[in-house]
Amino acid sequence: MKLTQELVDEALNNAVDGNHYKEMLSWTPARICTDLGTYDPAMEGAEVNVLLPFVTNWLERRKMTVKYEIKKATKIDAAFGPSDAYSWLPPRAEISENLNKRLKYDPLISSWFGCGLQKLDGQPKAGVDGKDAFAHVATILRSFQPKHEYKTTGCAMLLEDWFESITWADRDGKEHTL
Repeated sequence: MKLTQELVDEALNNAVDGNHYKEMLSWTPARICTDLGTYDPAMEGAEVNVLLPFVTNWLERRKMTVKYEIKKATKIDAAFGPSDAYSWLPPRAEISENLNKRLKYDPLISSWFGCGLQKLDGQPKAGVDGKDAFAHVATILRSFQPKHEYKTTGCAMLLEDWFESITWADRDGKEHTL
């Protein structure tokens, strides 16, 4: 078996995303190399010094992939919104900077908030669980907390951070892709 960046990426993405080993992102590359065999049998036997450049590259790209953390919504959060919706949004200063700008996903957020959607599907960025990301945004949109402008701008910012593209159908069934 030839060790490639693609093989290491797949193993680490599966370990972090599929098994929720989010703490791995704070580990050193050497520690991940040492423990990688535990997460993916295909990596067993690979020496740390051989894996280290692959893991370091993965960590650097992973850090740059998303800026904002995706939170898991409880059933209560999902029904009524989080108790502190501001903690689910980007920082207020960043939202304020974007309030009067046209963001890529503004049309989606307007449809979602105003009328609901019949269909929602997206191509998440590397390392992002699309289902969790959509649930995070839906939870914020149900919240009574932030003012409408902050809520919609913040949600559009989150979607831009987490997705390459999104396709949705509005309440009339018309499909849109951004």
